[in-house]
Amino acid sequence: MAIAFKWDLAKGEDRDEAVRRLLREALEKGAVDAVLVPAEGPARTGIVNMFTTDPGSLDACVPFAKAMAQFGPQDLVRLTEPGGSPIRIAALLKPCECRAVAELAKINQIDLEHVILLSPDCEGTVELKEYSMVADGQAVPVRNACKICRFHVAREPVDMAIGTFGVKDGLMLVTNSDEGQAFAEAIGAKATELTDARKKAVEESIEKGEEAYGDQEARSREKYSDLGTFLAELSPCIKGMNCQNVCPVCYCKECLLYTDAFNPTAGSLADKAKRRGTLRMPVETVQFHLTRMAHVMTACVMCGQCQSACPSDIPLVEMYAGINRRIQDLFDYEAGRSMEDEPPFTCFSEHENFEVVGD
Repeated sequence: MAIAFKWDLAKGEDRDEAVRRLLREALEKGAVDAVLVPAEGPARTGIVNMFTTDPGSLDACVPFAKAMAQFGPQDLVRLTEPGGSPIRIAALLKPCECRAVAELAKINQIDLEHVILLSPDCEGTVELKEYSMVADGQAVPVRNACKICRFHVAREPVDMAIGTFGVKDGLMLVTNSDEGQAFAEAIGAKATELTDARKKAVEESIEKGEEAYGDQEARSREKYSDLGTFLAELSPCIKGMNCQNVCPVCYCKECLLYTDAFNPTAGSLADKAKRRGTLRMPVETVQFHLTRMAHVMTACVMCGQCQSACPSDIPLVEMYAGINRRIQDLFDYEAGRSMEDEPPFTCFSEHENFEVVGD
């Protein structure tokens, strides 16, 4: 059951500074040993993740950053992997990143035993390269993944949501676990009621997100029902593998996409040329995307990092929107919804009951 706490703004503070103070309190009072949090890059050129044990360094962090650092969930993989002394970490990540963390934790890629997962309400992010414009006060459209995001608020797998939607003054800290409650109490947050205004704002945000996603899903399914359109959109692919490298739910130590099947040697290329007559270089780009899609679709949280990292601007978000929910619904599964849901293909039921969803 969610328990709410109030975190007031001190005189002259904005919400970013209020969260900086919250994180400083956590370090100074020993609630955690270290913090993973977004911070501005040099000359405000973008957002990176900062890992620190120094309360003073938190002056540089931007908790409500309008851009998303790459590799947030992957950073937690590295920080919690075996080796070294366990360290208690407060990790502040976007709601979509937290859903990816939940998926990785289920398959033992992240150890959350010593992690407090924090997540602020998110109004959307811009591309990293555009962050400096936003920081200077310019209006920049948010990424397409954010426009169609179904959940701009953190849910159950997050230990403590940092709520702004439906909150007039200060912040509402909504804890979803005993660890989150203990953290809120340790930093001196004041217990409060989960207000009707907060509940309504969250419901409206989810309803708006579901509607936007549904509209994009319908457009995508219509657009990509034409194979020629699908192939044409993929044709600029240079197979730089950025989409795979930044994907927060890719975890295989030995990746099929780096094998000879997708990156053939000279001998393999010669054999393919003899069989086919003509090769489009680089080879197997369509197969690469179809294989990657099949591999991550049940765990995909629609964060849009794949499209943001693509040098050819392939519209991967709208492609994935056409199939993501359809595939997950087949398994009555939603990526990152709950730590209790077992990922598809990792469990077996004697009587599987698959129903065709849609057309």
